[in-house]
Amino acid sequence: MKRALGALTAGVMVLSAVAVPAHAGTAKIVWKPCAGEQPGYECGTLVLPIDRSKPGGPTFELAVNRHKATDPAHRVGVLFVNPGGPGGSGVQFAGEAEQYFSPQILERFDIIGFDPRGVAGSKPVLCDQDLVEKQQAAIYPRTATEFAQLVTVEKRLRADCRARTGSMYDHMSAVDVADDMDALRGALGEAKLNYYGISYGTLFGQMYAERYAGRVRAMVIDSTVDHSLGTEAFLTSEARAVEDSFHEWVKWNQRTASSPLHGQDVVKIWDGLMAKAERGALTDADGNKVTATKLKDEAGSMGYGPDWPRFSAWVAALHTGKKAPAPSRAAALGEPVAEPVAASLCSDFNFTIRDFKHYQQLTAAELRNAPHVRGSHLGHAATTACLASPKASNPQHIPTLRTPNKILMLNSAHDPSTPYEWAAAIHGQNKAGTVLLSYGGWGHGVYPYTGCTRSTTDNYLTALKVPAGNLHCAAQEPAGADSDQG
Repeated sequence: MKRALGALTAGVMVLSAVAVPAHAGTAKIVWKPCAGEQPGYECGTLVLPIDRSKPGGPTFELAVNRHKATDPAHRVGVLFVNPGGPGGSGVQFAGEAEQYFSPQILERFDIIGFDPRGVAGSKPVLCDQDLVEKQQAAIYPRTATEFAQLVTVEKRLRADCRARTGSMYDHMSAVDVADDMDALRGALGEAKLNYYGISYGTLFGQMYAERYAGRVRAMVIDSTVDHSLGTEAFLTSEARAVEDSFHEWVKWNQRTASSPLHGQDVVKIWDGLMAKAERGALTDADGNKVTATKLKDEAGSMGYGPDWPRFSAWVAALHTGKKAPAPSRAAALGEPVAEPVAASLCSDFNFTIRDFKHYQQLTAAELRNAPHVRGSHLGHAATTACLASPKASNPQHIPTLRTPNKILMLNSAHDPSTPYEWAAAIHGQNKAGTVLLSYGGWGHGVYPYTGCTRSTTDNYLTALKVPAGNLHCAAQEPAGADSDQG
């Protein structure tokens, strides 16, 4: 999100794969039917140390579930899955495996979901919600005084979360999650694992590949987080991604006669709404104020599916004063950027904003890269969330990805959250260890989008058919957003 922060730049630190001993003697998981789940799913927990350097210290229970391979005679192994966030529940994601993965994957793999430490069923981070809401409301300071107030709120929030959560709060990095994944692999009795992660889940995969390269059979990272970016590079690349997604939406309105904005100057309409919102004068048909932050947030969120029809209906309604359903919300990297999101992000990224003047400079860079959507709300929230945090325990670095079989990377050309340029950068830094499948369309998390993206991924996971070179899958108009001109 994914997620120098200040002076730190890409390439300052390079971590190579390290030899880490297997988790000998790890307790086994006692499986039982999941409460309320479909037949075929089992749930369990694995007791792990909060601080791996202190195996005799405090522990937590890692929540786990699995969907066993439906063709045991041709079972390949385990497929760990994670939906990203950070803060997304892997248990919930795995519980929807039958709707997400192809029959071939379900036949050949035990689908293993786990809630990363600090999330959902795995000792979740706890915080005072009033403080969370105050922090969220303050992330766009207009003056030096408001900036100082934001820093104060974040210090209070961090202290509160730390007091309520305990020592887990200090051990929330992607490296900690990778170590938990290896402990889980050992508890399952598997020599190697297979992995499919989306968005922030790709960072968990990258850290696992760095630390346990020899224990990876196959790994798919879908919509990749670039862990080598400094603050300004992170902000501006996120801003460019949302601006690009906005212009793709504009093109859809132009080519789609059924859109309520078809035949109109969509950019002019949008700019007018944004200007009105910035004056505090934009309201919906019910008289509710619509802020510029709300417009920016919805512009980023609509690109996840993408959900162009609903977004167009909402924008048209704001323009005409009529009623329309609010756009659907997408699960985004860092949305909302509160705990446990900030606890993870700020453990993995040194997002440095020195003072209000530096904040103004960064904001100006956002606006230059996204003049219509005014930057990425997600990117802005992610960086400001770390104002009061100590140095990251897993700071940015160029990843070293050298697993026995090349890692398969997937990314759409028009991803509003993990920009294509991030995937291209990670692949460029690891050409010997990765292959990149570029989807020419839109959205975030592209495996299920087309026959091309599915079959390439399925063949890689089931039969280790690693593409000889980088691939391109053609764009396919999203379901429910079909244009009248194909």
